[in-house]
Amino acid sequence: MAHRVLLSLVLAGIAAMTVPSAAMARNLVVGDGGPGCRDARYATIQSAVDAARPGDDIPVCPGTYREAVSVRTDMLRIFSRVRHQAVVELPASDDTRLTGIGLDARGVLVRGFTVTGVRPGSGCGLGEGTAISSGGGAATIDYNRIVDLGCNSFERGVLYSDDATYPGLVSVAHNEISGFERYGILAFGSPDTVHDNVIRGGRVGVQIRGGKGAIQANTIEDAGDCGICTYAFEASFDYRIAGNRLRRNGNGIHIAYVGSPAPPDAIGRFNAHIEANDVLDSVRDGITIELSRGFVYRNAVRRSGRWDCLMQDGFAVWKDNIGATDSPSNLCRAP
Repeated sequence: MAHRVLLSLVLAGIAAMTVPSAAMARNLVVGDGGPGCRDARYATIQSAVDAARPGDDIPVCPGTYREAVSVRTDMLRIFSRVRHQAVVELPASDDTRLTGIGLDARGVLVRGFTVTGVRPGSGCGLGEGTAISSGGGAATIDYNRIVDLGCNSFERGVLYSDDATYPGLVSVAHNEISGFERYGILAFGSPDTVHDNVIRGGRVGVQIRGGKGAIQANTIEDAGDCGICTYAFEASFDYRIAGNRLRRNGNGIHIAYVGSPAPPDAIGRFNAHIEANDVLDSVRDGITIELSRGFVYRNAVRRSGRWDCLMQDGFAVWKDNIGATDSPSNLCRAP
Protein backbone atom coordinates (compact mmCIF):
# COMPACT_ATOMS: atom_id res chain seq x y z
CA MET A 1 0.00 0.00 0.00
CA ALA A 2 2.82 2.38 0.94
CA HIS A 3 4.48 1.71 -2.40
CA ARG A 4 1.23 2.58 -4.22
CA VAL A 5 0.87 5.84 -2.27
CA LEU A 6 4.48 6.73 -2.98
CA LEU A 7 4.07 5.89 -6.67
CA SER A 8 0.93 8.04 -6.86
CA LEU A 9 2.75 10.99 -5.31
CA VAL A 10 5.67 10.62 -7.68
CA LEU A 11 3.39 10.42 -10.72
CA ALA A 12 1.42 13.45 -9.51
CA GLY A 13 4.65 15.39 -9.14
CA ILE A 14 5.80 14.46 -12.62
CA ALA A 15 2.41 15.43 -14.06
CA ALA A 16 2.57 18.80 -12.32
CA MET A 17 6.00 19.45 -13.76
CA THR A 18 4.99 18.42 -17.28
CA VAL A 19 1.70 20.35 -17.58
CA PRO A 20 2.00 22.48 -20.74
CA SER A 21 2.75 26.12 -19.99
CA ALA A 22 -0.35 27.07 -22.01
CA ALA A 23 -2.46 25.65 -19.17
CA MET A 24 -1.00 28.33 -16.95
CA ALA A 25 -1.73 31.13 -19.42
CA ARG A 26 -4.24 33.70 -18.23
CA ASN A 27 -6.75 36.07 -19.82
CA LEU A 28 -6.11 39.61 -18.59
CA VAL A 29 -9.18 41.40 -19.90
CA VAL A 30 -9.08 45.18 -20.41
CA GLY A 31 -12.19 47.34 -20.43
CA ASP A 32 -14.64 49.39 -18.40
CA GLY A 33 -16.72 46.46 -17.15
CA GLY A 34 -19.73 47.50 -19.20
CA PRO A 35 -22.08 45.23 -21.16
CA GLY A 36 -20.14 42.59 -23.04
CA CYS A 37 -17.09 43.25 -20.92
CA ARG A 38 -18.10 42.10 -17.44
CA ASP A 39 -14.93 40.07 -17.00
CA ALA A 40 -12.60 43.09 -17.35
CA ARG A 41 -10.11 43.47 -14.51
CA TYR A 42 -7.91 46.19 -15.98
CA ALA A 43 -8.86 49.70 -17.03
CA THR A 44 -5.81 50.31 -19.23
CA ILE A 45 -3.87 48.15 -21.67
CA GLN A 46 -0.60 49.12 -19.99
CA SER A 47 -1.74 47.92 -16.57
CA ALA A 48 -2.63 44.52 -18.04
CA VAL A 49 0.69 44.33 -19.89
CA ASP A 50 2.56 45.17 -16.70
CA ALA A 51 0.74 42.38 -14.84
CA ALA A 52 1.20 39.79 -17.59
CA ARG A 53 3.47 36.77 -17.66
CA PRO A 54 4.90 35.18 -20.83
CA GLY A 55 2.16 33.31 -22.69
CA ASP A 56 -0.76 35.36 -21.36
CA ASP A 57 -3.59 36.69 -23.51
CA ILE A 58 -4.75 40.29 -23.21
CA PRO A 59 -8.18 40.74 -24.84
CA VAL A 60 -9.20 44.41 -25.04
CA CYS A 61 -12.89 45.35 -25.06
CA PRO A 62 -14.30 48.03 -27.39
CA GLY A 63 -13.53 51.54 -26.23
CA THR A 64 -10.98 54.33 -26.52
CA TYR A 65 -7.73 53.96 -24.57
CA ARG A 66 -5.78 57.21 -24.36
CA GLU A 67 -2.34 55.83 -23.62
CA ALA A 68 1.00 54.86 -25.12
CA VAL A 69 1.61 51.14 -24.52
CA SER A 70 5.08 49.70 -23.90
CA VAL A 71 5.46 45.89 -23.95
CA ARG A 72 8.52 44.30 -22.30
CA THR A 73 7.17 40.79 -21.62
CA ASP A 74 7.74 38.01 -24.14
CA MET A 75 5.09 35.90 -25.87
CA LEU A 76 2.00 37.99 -25.14
CA ARG A 77 -1.09 38.02 -27.36
CA ILE A 78 -2.69 41.48 -27.25
CA PHE A 79 -5.83 41.81 -29.33
CA SER A 80 -9.07 43.70 -29.76
CA ARG A 81 -12.08 41.56 -28.89
CA VAL A 82 -14.01 43.23 -31.69
CA ARG A 83 -11.81 44.09 -34.63
CA HIS A 84 -10.94 47.81 -34.84
CA GLN A 85 -13.23 48.74 -31.95
CA ALA A 86 -10.48 48.91 -29.34
CA VAL A 87 -8.91 52.28 -30.15
CA VAL A 88 -5.45 53.23 -28.91
CA GLU A 89 -5.29 57.02 -29.04
CA LEU A 90 -2.09 58.68 -27.92
CA PRO A 91 -2.65 61.09 -25.04
CA ALA A 92 -2.44 64.86 -25.45
CA SER A 93 1.22 65.83 -25.41
CA ASP A 94 3.65 68.34 -26.85
CA ASP A 95 5.99 65.40 -27.46
CA THR A 96 5.06 64.12 -30.91
CA ARG A 97 7.76 61.41 -30.88
CA LEU A 98 5.50 58.91 -29.21
CA THR A 99 4.73 55.30 -30.08
CA GLY A 100 1.19 53.97 -29.85
CA ILE A 101 2.16 50.33 -29.14
CA GLY A 102 5.88 49.63 -28.68
CA LEU A 103 7.22 46.07 -28.51
CA ASP A 104 10.55 45.53 -26.77
CA ALA A 105 10.02 41.80 -26.30
CA ARG A 106 10.02 38.56 -28.25
CA GLY A 107 7.09 36.81 -29.91
CA VAL A 108 4.37 39.40 -29.21
CA LEU A 109 1.16 39.51 -31.25
CA VAL A 110 -0.75 42.77 -31.74
CA ARG A 111 -4.03 42.23 -33.56
CA GLY A 112 -7.17 44.10 -34.51
CA PHE A 113 -6.63 47.54 -32.97
CA THR A 114 -7.34 50.98 -34.32
CA VAL A 115 -4.35 53.20 -33.55
CA THR A 116 -4.69 56.94 -34.01
CA GLY A 117 -2.09 59.69 -34.17
CA VAL A 118 -0.60 62.09 -31.71
CA ARG A 119 -3.27 64.24 -30.11
CA PRO A 120 -2.43 67.95 -30.19
CA GLY A 121 -0.96 69.52 -27.09
CA SER A 122 -0.31 73.25 -27.17
CA GLY A 123 1.14 72.93 -30.66
CA CYS A 124 -0.20 71.37 -33.81
CA GLY A 125 2.75 70.42 -35.98
CA LEU A 126 3.52 67.29 -37.93
CA GLY A 127 3.58 64.15 -35.85
CA GLU A 128 6.90 62.29 -35.64
CA GLY A 129 5.60 59.27 -33.79
CA THR A 130 5.05 55.63 -34.75
CA ALA A 131 1.77 53.75 -34.49
CA ILE A 132 3.22 50.26 -33.81
CA SER A 133 6.92 49.44 -33.45
CA SER A 134 8.91 46.27 -32.78
CA GLY A 135 12.54 45.69 -31.90
CA GLY A 136 12.61 42.68 -34.22
CA GLY A 137 11.46 40.06 -31.77
CA ALA A 138 9.48 37.67 -33.98
CA ALA A 139 6.46 39.96 -33.74
CA THR A 140 3.11 39.48 -35.48
CA ILE A 141 1.35 42.75 -36.30
CA ASP A 142 -1.87 42.08 -38.17
CA TYR A 143 -5.43 43.21 -38.86
CA ASN A 144 -4.83 46.64 -37.31
CA ARG A 145 -6.17 49.93 -38.60
CA ILE A 146 -3.76 52.88 -38.39
CA VAL A 147 -5.16 56.35 -39.03
CA ASP A 148 -4.29 59.95 -38.24
CA LEU A 149 -6.07 62.23 -35.83
CA GLY A 150 -6.74 65.93 -36.24
CA CYS A 151 -3.83 68.01 -37.52
CA ASN A 152 -1.17 65.59 -36.25
CA SER A 153 -0.37 62.26 -37.80
CA PHE A 154 2.23 59.54 -37.47
CA GLU A 155 5.53 59.77 -39.27
CA ARG A 156 5.52 55.95 -39.47
CA GLY A 157 2.67 53.47 -39.43
CA VAL A 158 4.70 50.33 -38.56
CA LEU A 159 8.40 50.32 -37.70
CA TYR A 160 10.47 47.21 -37.00
CA SER A 161 14.18 46.53 -36.82
CA ASP A 162 16.65 43.71 -36.38
CA ASP A 163 17.93 43.27 -32.84
CA ALA A 164 20.34 40.45 -31.99
CA THR A 165 18.65 40.19 -28.60
CA TYR A 166 15.31 39.32 -30.19
CA PRO A 167 15.88 37.45 -33.46
CA GLY A 168 13.04 35.98 -35.47
CA LEU A 169 10.60 36.50 -38.30
CA VAL A 170 8.42 39.60 -38.21
CA SER A 171 4.99 39.35 -39.89
CA VAL A 172 3.11 42.52 -40.85
CA ALA A 173 -0.12 41.53 -42.56
CA HIS A 174 -3.72 42.60 -43.29
CA ASN A 175 -3.26 46.08 -41.80
CA GLU A 176 -4.92 49.26 -43.10
CA ILE A 177 -2.51 52.19 -42.91
CA SER A 178 -3.30 55.78 -43.88
CA GLY A 179 -2.89 59.34 -42.67
CA PHE A 180 0.85 59.02 -41.94
CA GLU A 181 3.41 61.61 -42.96
CA ARG A 182 6.31 59.55 -44.27
CA TYR A 183 6.49 55.73 -44.07
CA GLY A 184 3.59 53.30 -44.06
CA ILE A 185 5.96 50.46 -43.13
CA LEU A 186 9.68 50.96 -42.43
CA ALA A 187 12.01 48.03 -41.72
CA PHE A 188 15.68 47.71 -40.79
CA GLY A 189 17.25 44.35 -41.50
CA SER A 190 14.79 41.90 -39.96
CA PRO A 191 13.75 38.70 -41.68
CA ASP A 192 10.14 39.47 -42.46
CA THR A 193 7.01 39.00 -44.47
CA VAL A 194 4.88 42.02 -45.38
CA HIS A 195 1.68 40.93 -47.08
CA ASP A 196 -1.94 41.85 -47.76
CA ASN A 197 -1.70 45.35 -46.29
CA VAL A 198 -3.57 48.35 -47.71
CA ILE A 199 -1.43 51.51 -47.52
CA ARG A 200 -2.53 54.91 -48.77
CA GLY A 201 -0.83 58.31 -48.84
CA GLY A 202 2.34 59.55 -47.18
CA ARG A 203 5.74 59.63 -48.85
CA VAL A 204 6.63 55.92 -48.96
CA GLY A 205 4.38 52.87 -48.81
CA VAL A 206 6.95 50.22 -47.77
CA GLN A 207 10.65 50.87 -47.32
CA ILE A 208 13.09 48.06 -46.49
CA ARG A 209 16.66 48.96 -45.53
CA GLY A 210 18.46 45.65 -45.73
CA GLY A 211 17.44 42.15 -44.71
CA LYS A 212 15.70 39.19 -46.26
CA GLY A 213 12.03 38.46 -46.74
CA ALA A 214 8.94 38.94 -48.88
CA ILE A 215 6.65 41.84 -49.79
CA GLN A 216 3.54 40.29 -51.30
CA ALA A 217 -0.06 41.08 -52.26
CA ASN A 218 -0.11 44.59 -50.80
CA THR A 219 -2.18 47.46 -52.21
CA ILE A 220 -0.21 50.73 -52.11
CA GLU A 221 -1.62 53.98 -53.47
CA ASP A 222 -0.74 57.68 -53.65
CA ALA A 223 2.70 57.54 -51.99
CA GLY A 224 4.53 60.70 -53.01
CA ASP A 225 8.04 59.20 -53.30
CA CYS A 226 7.60 55.48 -53.96
CA GLY A 227 5.27 52.57 -53.38
CA ILE A 228 7.91 49.94 -52.50
CA CYS A 229 11.54 50.96 -51.97
CA THR A 230 14.19 48.42 -51.06
CA TYR A 231 17.32 50.35 -50.19
CA ALA A 232 20.64 49.35 -48.68
CA PHE A 233 23.11 51.66 -47.02
CA GLU A 234 25.81 49.46 -45.48
CA ALA A 235 23.71 46.31 -45.26
CA SER A 236 22.55 43.83 -47.90
CA PHE A 237 19.11 42.66 -49.00
CA ASP A 238 17.46 39.69 -50.64
CA TYR A 239 13.73 40.22 -51.22
CA ARG A 240 10.85 38.69 -53.12
CA ILE A 241 8.40 41.40 -54.23
CA ALA A 242 5.39 39.74 -55.81
CA GLY A 243 1.72 40.24 -56.55
CA ASN A 244 1.51 43.80 -55.27
CA ARG A 245 -0.91 46.39 -56.68
CA LEU A 246 0.61 49.87 -56.93
CA ARG A 247 -1.33 52.93 -58.07
CA ARG A 248 -0.39 56.60 -58.53
CA ASN A 249 2.86 56.48 -56.54
CA GLY A 250 5.89 58.68 -57.25
CA ASN A 251 7.94 55.63 -58.26
CA GLY A 252 6.25 52.25 -58.26
CA ILE A 253 9.05 49.87 -57.20
CA HIS A 254 12.59 51.16 -56.69
CA ILE A 255 15.44 48.77 -55.82
CA ALA A 256 18.76 50.49 -55.16
CA TYR A 257 21.92 50.88 -53.18
CA VAL A 258 21.88 54.30 -51.52
CA GLY A 259 25.22 55.62 -50.37
CA SER A 260 28.49 56.96 -51.64
CA PRO A 261 30.76 55.46 -52.63
CA ALA A 262 29.21 52.08 -53.46
CA PRO A 263 31.13 49.11 -52.02
CA PRO A 264 33.11 47.00 -54.53
CA ASP A 265 30.72 44.08 -54.09
CA ALA A 266 27.57 46.22 -54.17
CA ILE A 267 25.78 44.42 -56.98
CA GLY A 268 26.47 41.00 -55.49
CA ARG A 269 25.02 41.97 -52.12
CA PHE A 270 21.71 43.38 -53.29
CA ASN A 271 19.21 41.03 -54.86
CA ALA A 272 15.50 41.28 -55.62
CA HIS A 273 13.01 38.89 -57.20
CA ILE A 274 10.22 41.07 -58.63
CA GLU A 275 7.33 39.13 -60.10
CA ALA A 276 3.70 39.62 -61.17
CA ASN A 277 3.23 43.11 -59.77
CA ASP A 278 0.69 45.50 -61.27
CA VAL A 279 2.17 49.01 -61.38
CA LEU A 280 -0.09 51.72 -62.77
CA ASP A 281 0.14 55.52 -63.21
CA SER A 282 3.48 56.10 -61.47
CA VAL A 283 4.33 59.81 -61.52
CA ARG A 284 7.96 59.07 -62.45
CA ASP A 285 9.12 55.48 -63.10
CA GLY A 286 7.32 52.17 -62.76
CA ILE A 287 10.05 49.63 -61.84
CA THR A 288 13.67 50.74 -61.32
CA ILE A 289 16.72 48.55 -60.62
CA GLU A 290 19.84 50.47 -59.61
CA LEU A 291 23.18 48.95 -58.52
CA SER A 292 21.43 45.65 -57.83
CA ARG A 293 20.88 42.27 -59.40
CA GLY A 294 17.83 40.04 -59.47
CA PHE A 295 14.96 38.78 -61.60
CA VAL A 296 12.11 40.91 -62.95
CA TYR A 297 9.40 38.65 -64.40
CA ARG A 298 5.80 39.00 -65.60
CA ASN A 299 5.09 42.48 -64.25
CA ALA A 300 2.52 44.78 -65.85
CA VAL A 301 3.74 48.39 -65.78
CA ARG A 302 1.63 51.01 -67.49
CA ARG A 303 1.27 54.76 -67.94
CA SER A 304 4.35 55.81 -65.99
CA GLY A 305 5.32 59.46 -66.24
CA ARG A 306 8.80 58.64 -67.55
CA TRP A 307 9.92 54.99 -67.85
CA ASP A 308 7.77 51.96 -67.23
CA CYS A 309 10.96 49.91 -66.74
CA LEU A 310 14.40 51.32 -65.94
CA MET A 311 17.74 49.67 -65.09
CA GLN A 312 20.76 51.74 -64.09
CA ASP A 313 24.08 49.99 -63.34
CA GLY A 314 22.26 46.76 -62.53
CA PHE A 315 22.49 43.17 -63.69
CA ALA A 316 18.92 42.00 -63.28
CA VAL A 317 17.27 39.57 -65.68
CA TRP A 318 14.07 40.99 -67.19
CA LYS A 319 11.58 38.69 -68.87
CA ASP A 320 7.93 38.70 -69.95
CA ASN A 321 7.15 42.16 -68.55
CA ILE A 322 4.50 44.37 -70.12
CA GLY A 323 5.12 48.09 -70.59
CA ALA A 324 5.45 50.75 -73.25
CA THR A 325 8.60 52.64 -72.30
CA ASP A 326 11.91 51.25 -71.06
CA SER A 327 15.60 52.02 -70.71
CA PRO A 328 17.58 50.20 -71.94
CA SER A 329 15.20 48.78 -74.50
CA ASN A 330 13.40 45.45 -74.25
CA LEU A 331 13.08 45.41 -70.45
CA CYS A 332 9.33 45.74 -70.65
CA ARG A 333 8.43 44.02 -73.88
CA ALA A 334 6.66 40.73 -73.44
CA PRO A 335 7.17 38.35 -76.38
